Amino acid sequence: RLLEKEEDQESFNERQEQFNMVLAQTLDEVMKELKSTKAQLAASEERNRIMEEKIELLSDPNSDISQLEKKLDEQNERAEARDRLLIESYKQIQEQNKRILEQKPESKRKKRFGLF
Repeated sequence: RLLEKEEDQESFNERQEQFNMVLAQTLDEVMKELKSTKAQLAASEERNRIMEEKIELLSDPNSDISQLEKKLDEQNERAEARDRLLIESYKQIQEQNKRILEQKPESKRKKRFGLF
């Protein structure tokens, strides 16, 4: 019986060692995965911090970017106003040219009839 118990104990010890080895390997893999996840989390937190800084800069009315955007908006408004004036001037010039062209044939007719 002692021999059987000793053999059972040896078998149990071997299974326990195998289990411990598998457990150690699994633990190593989990630790590696945990380190990788921590690194990814740190990188993600850094990206979030940078994005928050950018959002603060954009929302700050005194920021350079905000001032540049305002200047660009003002320049666009001035350009649109200038374009409207140019288009209006162009239309007026066209109307004047049209009136001049309409008057020219009448004056030519009068000259022709005046010569005969």
